[in-house]
Amino acid sequence: MISQDLLLVKILKIVLSVIPKVEVPKSVGRPFVYQPVVIICCLTVMVAKRLTVRGLYSFLTSRDDLQAEAVRKAIPFPGGIIPNRRTFDRRFKKSILLLQLYMLACISYLTSRFKLGISRLSLDNRMFEACGAIWHSKYQKRGIIPKGLRNVDETAGWGKSHYRGWVFGHGLDIFVTTGKLVVPVIALARSLVERGNSAVKRCVFLIPKVERGVVAADSEYEDSQPGTLILTRGRRLHTPAKRYPENVPKGKTYLKRKTTSEPFFERFLQCFVIRGKLDRKGPNAWPYLVACCFLYQLMVIYNLMEAKPNPLQVTHLIRML
Repeated sequence: MISQDLLLVKILKIVLSVIPKVEVPKSVGRPFVYQPVVIICCLTVMVAKRLTVRGLYSFLTSRDDLQAEAVRKAIPFPGGIIPNRRTFDRRFKKSILLLQLYMLACISYLTSRFKLGISRLSLDNRMFEACGAIWHSKYQKRGIIPKGLRNVDETAGWGKSHYRGWVFGHGLDIFVTTGKLVVPVIALARSLVERGNSAVKRCVFLIPKVERGVVAADSEYEDSQPGTLILTRGRRLHTPAKRYPENVPKGKTYLKRKTTSEPFFERFLQCFVIRGKLDRKGPNAWPYLVACCFLYQLMVIYNLMEAKPNPLQVTHLIRML
């Protein structure tokens, strides 16, 4: 039986020494005190322990928790100094691109070491209810919060699901592989104010290029611009027309959505226990959801390194953290 603290430290060591080094685009201004890999490790710990920023800071600064002590030693804090809560808040809110680059580094490792196939992908999304009260669309369009309505997530929006009806909240779009091993390739979290076909344009250019491939998606992503961008990455977009969503493409990749992306979301919800309302608002919820996908990748890598390729084992191990 793997001890909890040892498992979390092993996951951090995968980030620090196993996956390829990530080159982060240079930004204008003062250099960061804490390197991107430090922030990624802290985000991983926050997701693994299901913590808020306040809870993460409390955990990392705890002197009575042996697991916290092991985690502190594993993360390369400069001079052993742990970021304060304001630093965490500021860096986490701008960390989605950083998380996506690290997700691609995991995919690069999986393709080179375990021959993971990434030419055929499935694209799907899941809606999450916003934290706090529901803001009616007629008031939201006018920018009015009714008197007495408190704790409203003003970044959330309205979206409609075939299974759940209308949802006020946020969405998580994920590209996943469609082979025997179903792994998220890249993810994007957003407000439901923004439509899926518009949102994915922000991350399509990051998908690894292939000579010939397919991205299968539902009618929400049927759009000429995402289709053109996906084509530049060596893949064709297979999706039903919005006017006729029942006329689905006949390709094998599209048919595999029922056994890849849809079951993946069920495992994802079991791993991170995030059914129902989110426990944090938009700018804090978006990087948290993408970090969950990154931790899932890390656990898949750990599972394969331990020669246990059963995908259900990944779910159990994440719940152990």
